[in-house]
Amino acid sequence: MKTVSTANRIAMIMAGVAVALSVGFLRLRGVPILLGAGVVYLGTLAMLWPRRKPAKPVVLPEGVDKGAFANAEKALAQATELLRNHATLSHGGEAALFTRMAKLVDRIHTHLRGNPLHLTVIQRFIRHGLAHLIQMVTDYADLKRRALPEHRARLAQVLEQIEALVPMLEAIDRACIERDLAALEFSVEVMAQRTAPPEG
Repeated sequence: MKTVSTANRIAMIMAGVAVALSVGFLRLRGVPILLGAGVVYLGTLAMLWPRRKPAKPVVLPEGVDKGAFANAEKALAQATELLRNHATLSHGGEAALFTRMAKLVDRIHTHLRGNPLHLTVIQRFIRHGLAHLIQMVTDYADLKRRALPEHRARLAQVLEQIEALVPMLEAIDRACIERDLAALEFSVEVMAQRTAPPEG
């Protein structure tokens, strides 16, 4: 699969060739040649732009609810995309944090696809830990967008709370890699307890 930068370079070369041919053979000048070059560039880029291969359908074992599995997949995929988007809009350590979290959530998603029987425990992770994480990240992004200088301390505090969830995500990811259901259940339970709203 061609990378984005490779596709862009090829499209630029094709646009340059189109300009040279237009000048040499068609004697075009000004706006027409710019429009033609733009069309060639965009058309070439559209043809060469990397496309994600659709994920292969998962054959679910008996007893695994198809709708629940699809909802879990959707939630994990959306969370991964949200974290990646926040990473691209951030800088330095903040971008690295969101990138790391996106990779962890994506790997948990991959684990679910390979181990559909673990749906129940992954659903618990989605309902509690992941939902809380996404809410925190969304609140942080909203606060950062509207923040004034006097909000810096509050922003830093929220970011620290988000960072505190990374070790728990890593524990869940490690249990997934080792396919240790008992460790996975324990790690999800710990995260659910840590992210549960205070009673009263």
